[in-house]
Amino acid sequence: MYRLVFMLIFIVCNSFASSEIEKKYLRKITDEVCKSFNVGYICLLSARFYEENRDKEKANLLLKEANTYLKNECDGGIGISCFLNAISYNEKKNYVKMNEYLRKGCTLKDSLSCINLAESYEEGLGLRQDLDLAKEYYGKACDLGDQEGCDKYKKLNRKKR
Repeated sequence: MYRLVFMLIFIVCNSFASSEIEKKYLRKITDEVCKSFNVGYICLLSARFYEENRDKEKANLLLKEANTYLKNECDGGIGISCFLNAISYNEKKNYVKMNEYLRKGCTLKDSLSCINLAESYEEGLGLRQDLDLAKEYYGKACDLGDQEGCDKYKKLNRKKR
């Protein structure tokens, strides 16, 4: 539960941090939370802060930590962590691994994972193109209450006719 609270706090803080001083303190706080609580999303945020400041070495170290924590969180049943881990594999162009995490995230009822997996099937990204499976995963996202999933399901349904 505390992980979710930290995630929400930092999302809000990150949105409002505008000055360099605020960003510096937020970066310091994210570093401490990453080290102390092993929260994948916070480590990911911290790494992004270092990327913005062109400290690639520190950013890469934190990204590696973030991926480890996100994998553990995903394995522990947190769907959004599966999605976030999938993003890192997308950035590395490892679409097979990306789709594995998206599939797991969708199974854990994360609608973003379902939508992105559907897009992989629709485009044939890292797996065989399959419009029926794309439609199925858009439908799962829609069933989870994601309007984008519903819209893409309808669009694909019209396209197949």
